[in-house]
Amino acid sequence: MIDDDPEDFTVLVLPWHMYMGFDWLPNRWNNLANPAPSFFSKPVISGDNIEVPPNHSDSSDPRSKYVEELLGRRESISNMGQLVSYLDAKYIVLFKTADYEAYGFLQRQNDLQSIFEGDSISLFRNLTIYSTTQITEIPSFSALPADLRR
Repeated sequence: MIDDDPEDFTVLVLPWHMYMGFDWLPNRWNNLANPAPSFFSKPVISGDNIEVPPNHSDSSDPRSKYVEELLGRRESISNMGQLVSYLDAKYIVLFKTADYEAYGFLQRQNDLQSIFEGDSISLFRNLTIYSTTQITEIPSFSALPADLRR
């Protein structure tokens, strides 16, 4: 479905972990670095947080910091599509692994459409994707205009 879309965009991949357990791996230890960046033909934004104490994340990527801040506010967000449109994210892929149940808030978004639901993956289309020629770094969630932080 993503490959059939001829537009240029990025794909946001969740859960937001660099390493996750995948049940389909035949190994005794089924942890694997998130395979999405190598799998999809479109650019991918996925967790790059190593989650090794004492630091949950040591990412220097501002996109990662932005996603982490959004996820920290997931229970109060109803416009996730609009908020990730600044990352040019037209699709959100949710692998049903790790703590994927914590991403149920995606189903409650006003601007995301569930377009595929399988045993191991869910796919959402962003209904408010914007096209831009200029990217501006947003230092934090609180730097967004108030009407977007609802």
